[in-house]
Amino acid sequence: MIRRIISLVALTVLAVTAFSTAASAATWSSSAQYGSWTDGAYSLNNDVWGSGAGPQTIWANSGQNWGVWSEQPNTSGIKSYPHSTYNVNEAVNSLSSLSSYFDVSVPGSGAQFETAYDIWDSNGDELMLWMNNYGNGPIASSYNCNGACASYTNQYIGGYTWNVYSGYTDHQVWSFVNVGQSYSGTVDILAVWHWLQSHGWTGNPTVTQVQFGWEITASPSGENWQVNNWDTAFSTGSSNSNGYNYLKNRATGMFIDGLGDTSNGSDAYQWNYSGSNNQQWSLQWEGSYVRFQNRATGLYLDGMGRTSNGSTMGQWGNSNSGNQQWGEDNFGGGYYGFYNQATGLMIDGMGYNYNGATLNQWGYSGSYNQMWTIQ
Repeated sequence: MIRRIISLVALTVLAVTAFSTAASAATWSSSAQYGSWTDGAYSLNNDVWGSGAGPQTIWANSGQNWGVWSEQPNTSGIKSYPHSTYNVNEAVNSLSSLSSYFDVSVPGSGAQFETAYDIWDSNGDELMLWMNNYGNGPIASSYNCNGACASYTNQYIGGYTWNVYSGYTDHQVWSFVNVGQSYSGTVDILAVWHWLQSHGWTGNPTVTQVQFGWEITASPSGENWQVNNWDTAFSTGSSNSNGYNYLKNRATGMFIDGLGDTSNGSDAYQWNYSGSNNQQWSLQWEGSYVRFQNRATGLYLDGMGRTSNGSTMGQWGNSNSGNQQWGEDNFGGGYYGFYNQATGLMIDGMGYNYNGATLNQWGYSGSYNQMWTIQ
């Protein structure tokens, strides 16, 4: 028994020593309840706010590479939200992009927590994106579903599939809980806001802050979490405006072109860059869907209700139907994919690299044929 106690003490000392070495080697660290530090566009906060919370130390090499050691009792309720903050301060409808990349290392066992984005708007509403979850439960309007009841399930938005919860504390909280466990990747935050708009849950508030970290409920033996890298970026105007844009395919370098055809049902085409009005499209957002109107013809890109792989895209006058509404996938690196609300198929260049080739549709493949830049 004595030998076992000595061994346990030795292991604890080694763990604490390893953590202390990492923290002391960092650029900054703090064990204060709300210890904070700013590095460029990113601000860190230890944020130990829950009732009955234990000790916690946050450390950072930068606002994008940081970590925390936390020893929280095995009791109910969130104890802390160590996080990094990036300020946006732009209205949703003024944004043409808002996305974030994350890469984290988390405890394999011995802790209850979730890795979460916490995004705030000017109404005081809170949008949470749970990228992975180890035993925490979201805020919801009802809890009679063996836990929180989802308002929507299996919603593919912004690169991930979510169960969506809506609830209220002293403010509105929307929680998008990833149905998988993701530890790195890029999430299209703007696509989530557009989904909220399309379901009538919000209007056009200002997105004030994007925060990223962990809501920690329990870690009785003391555990380490680390952000290997995260960054957030946004742009304004461009694809969300009613100005004109070019859509260029990643695989072929061809542009979507109306070819001056003004008849309902005419095909949509691809052509090398010409700079003409035939290649200029107004991107008109309606909730989480966008419509593409050609500058020369006034017609809209239309899926035509065609559900077969390889079916051609058409053009049609304003119908405001699902055939003319396109959801957006952010592939990262400035590349986007667009899927039709009615057919579910993606706009696909099919690898065609000759002038006058038709524009087609295909089920999701993730290939370069389905990736487009907005210029």
